[in-house]
Parts: sequence; C-alpha cells; structure tokens
Amino acid sequence: MNTISPALQQEQENASTTPSSLIRLRPTLWLDLDGGVIIREHEEILLTAREVGALRILAHTMCTSRSYLRASVIAQQLDIANAFDPEHCIEQNICSIRRKLGEPPRHPRILKGRRGLGYRLCPEL
Repeated sequence: MNTISPALQQEQENASTTPSSLIRLRPTLWLDLDGGVIIREHEEILLTAREVGALRILAHTMCTSRSYLRASVIAQQLDIANAFDPEHCIEQNICSIRRKLGEPPRHPRILKGRRGLGYRLCPEL
C-alpha cells in the first residue's frame, strides 16, 4: 500500500477537477480506474486487471442505468465466459474487491449484490 501524493489528495477533494477515471465512492474512498487502485483514506490499494475490468463494467452500468449485472454478463464482457466456471470466477473477484474496499462481508453498501439479479456499484452521492 502506497501513500498518495498531496496533489492527488487535493484533486480528489475538489470534485470539479476530478478526472473521469476517478470515482468517489465515499468521502474518503475513491476508485481510480486508470491507475488500477482503490484510494482509501491516504492509501492506494492495488487492483488486479480482472478486478479493474469488472469495476469498469459496473461503473459504466452505474452511469447509464441503476440496474444490476449478472456475473455471467460480466464474465462475457471480460471475455472469460469460456472459463471452467466463469460465474464463480466473477464472484471471487467481487469478494476480493469488497475486501479491498473495506466492505463488511454480510452487508456491503458500495458493491451490492442481489441473488438472481447480479451486482451493482452504489457510490455515495
């Protein structure tokens, strides 16, 4: 985990200059899709390429609709639909992302999931 620069911290605090790759999830929690990191407090938490890909898909859906995405749809968009168990692979990535976000396992508030519907990214507005 790395410490973020004061310049990036100032940029995060000023929403009008926030780059589009930065998504504010909570007051002290940011997602940097271009950098492949979660910025929590003053720390950068690295994401894997597949985690970034899943978050890009969920962020795009968040911007265009409020719907949930099934794991199978995410797997297809990440081009892993032919894997042995693509839905399980996505579920494992979602669990890993939630840990990195600091989400409580039983009641996540940022990366929500609903049985039969899928997953949705829910930033604080």
